[in-house]
Amino acid sequence: MKKRIIALLLAGVLLLSLTACGGGTVGRVPQLVTAEDTASGVEGASRTKPDSTNYEDTLIGLCSYMEDGGAVVKDEEAVSFEDGRVVFHQDNITSFVEMSYKEIGAVGGYRYQFTYNGSTVQAEFYAFDLDDLDEKGQDCLSSTKEKGFFVVLGNKVPALLHPNGKYLMIYTDSKKDEKNEAQKQWAEDLFRSFQA
Repeated sequence: MKKRIIALLLAGVLLLSLTACGGGTVGRVPQLVTAEDTASGVEGASRTKPDSTNYEDTLIGLCSYMEDGGAVVKDEEAVSFEDGRVVFHQDNITSFVEMSYKEIGAVGGYRYQFTYNGSTVQAEFYAFDLDDLDEKGQDCLSSTKEKGFFVVLGNKVPALLHPNGKYLMIYTDSKKDEKNEAQKQWAEDLFRSFQA
């Protein structure tokens, strides 16, 4: 009887360890690798921004632009963009999720979670209908424009408003070294240049 219990416990431990180490794709957080990372040691290695006019002026267009520009990454096996919509290929995805965007008066919102340079990064993108803003949306956008943050559920959330006023980005990286700060700056520059 003891051998059976031990065997079951070992099987359970093995299953947990395989899942935690990426044995399954559910919950896997992708790693962002930039052109600069792959060209380390190459003098003058730099990135170029994609032509934003090749992307639809939509939230999915913005997300695709940010991915192609090397600002964010998602697990392509788990989720993809097809015909202007999000298609989830697996359940319980944590690296790319639809947010509770109505809490800030937006009409859509997605969060990316990925690792970069040993840090877990979250980047959120929201779209607003400027012709039909509710009070939450008006407060969120005006606060972000004036103060660089908005308040939700009693918390100040640093955010960046797109020049056209209809997109909002939240970029969170707890690692504050030079490489991570440069990556955050790249993401902000790319965001501002979308459809500009």
